[in-house]
Amino acid sequence: MTKDQSTERLSAAARPENGSTLAASVIGHALYRLSPHDVPAVRRQPGPVHEGARPSPSVLRYSDEQTVAGVAAVFSAIERTGKDPGDFDDWGVVVASRFLGRANLAQALRCFASEGVWGTSPHLIPHFALHSPSGAISLALKLHGPNVGVGGGEFAEAEGFLAAVSWLAAGIVPGVWLVLSGWDPELVPGSPPTQNTHAEALALALVASDALRGQKSLRLVFGAGAQRMPARIDLKRLAKALDPTDDVKPRTIATDPRGALRVELLSAAEGWG
Repeated sequence: MTKDQSTERLSAAARPENGSTLAASVIGHALYRLSPHDVPAVRRQPGPVHEGARPSPSVLRYSDEQTVAGVAAVFSAIERTGKDPGDFDDWGVVVASRFLGRANLAQALRCFASEGVWGTSPHLIPHFALHSPSGAISLALKLHGPNVGVGGGEFAEAEGFLAAVSWLAAGIVPGVWLVLSGWDPELVPGSPPTQNTHAEALALALVASDALRGQKSLRLVFGAGAQRMPARIDLKRLAKALDPTDDVKPRTIATDPRGALRVELLSAAEGWG
């Protein structure tokens, strides 16, 4: 498939008609939460890692805490699937982070105002930009598929679902690692984190719905007049609902800011058609 063909298919998938749907199956997931005290150790060893796939310690040395949690969540999800990291070589990565690096950037701006350019770290751009977490995950897993950061604000999760499932619908990749991340409770600039504050990330391994049945599924419904939901997703509750033993009824788990898109979680028995 040429680059132009891939772009055309992705554009068609990303602009569905009203009432249409996109869907994906969830073949694995893991939630990872870390306190500020946990961060240094997880930087050195981000979760359960196969010895042959251990990332270089330099990959996460300067990364934002959400990035560290995201990498650890993906490695934890791989362990839960029982697969080898090499099975995901051609997968893509979509990371939907909420206010990535906000506290660190606020401090950097204060330093820039008082000390000028010499008071600003050169690591800000590569490690605190929107695409930094997806790039770090791709490097850690040595992936060959595309990676991108989406959202960045209150509705990051809905935008992440849309990007990931669109890739699958367009046939761009055989699977997508979708990682949702944020702080719980929200980390406010100027307020130091406490031990009750956690950076958290939920990693979902997604494949096209017609590729694997008997799994929980996500369904994206467009133009259905869904009411706008509170923006933030409770990642702990969503992780529990994704467990195979949790028999959930169809539920809306995210919407876009206008309520024109809703993301539904379906159990394996319900299917997605």
